[in-house]
Amino acid sequence: MGRFRAYYDDGIVVEYENSRFVIDPLKKPVTPFNAVLITHGHRDHVNPRVLYNVSPLIMSDETARIIRARDGDYLRHITVGPGSRLVIDNVLVESFNAGHVVGSLSYVLDFGDLRVGITGDFNVEPSILLSGAKGLDVDVLIMEATYGDPDYVFPSRREVYEELRAIVDDGTRDGVTVLMGQPLGRGQELTALLKDYQLYVEPSIKVINNVLGLRYGSVASGLPPPWLRHHYGNPQRHHAPH
Repeated sequence: MGRFRAYYDDGIVVEYENSRFVIDPLKKPVTPFNAVLITHGHRDHVNPRVLYNVSPLIMSDETARIIRARDGDYLRHITVGPGSRLVIDNVLVESFNAGHVVGSLSYVLDFGDLRVGITGDFNVEPSILLSGAKGLDVDVLIMEATYGDPDYVFPSRREVYEELRAIVDDGTRDGVTVLMGQPLGRGQELTALLKDYQLYVEPSIKVINNVLGLRYGSVASGLPPPWLRHHYGNPQRHHAPH
């Protein structure tokens, strides 16, 4: 283990012997590396502007499409997905479903005598869109911990979905229900959950939905159309539960 080092420098850096891998850098790598790995498309994990001419650059097809549609940046990359195995300079790079957002991946770097896992943001519970992440068979695990404190205890997805449908059913009896969430992640999950309702989707969500094949609902622009406002009355706003 004396030859192994992992640290954060505007991105996760994993070094072992003469190998160096950078995961989710937010600044352009300035020291030599074997590869740059992107776990998913959230902006706190990927900054497309620093990735021009970075090679080899590894990410899922969905993440690349999200970046191109949302940010207008086409990045030359190697496409991987859950179950992919890629050898770079004698290091085996394995990719796994992270269950976080569409296209999200966890990685294992297999150096032969040491396996290092990097989860990225992950979710072990299945959602309406994704299966849950599975455990990684590794010697060292580098784990995201946004909700790592044991005080964070959330209800099951099934309970949250039932609650959201109840909110929408109740709200649309005499109003317009507005649910708010991140364009990438909550936006797709809410769209898939509520696709059978009369659905209006904010433009930044719709752009991502379209490239991922979620073509439900119309594009919302400003207030709902007059006939809808007249029929339902005033909007009622809710934040989607975590």
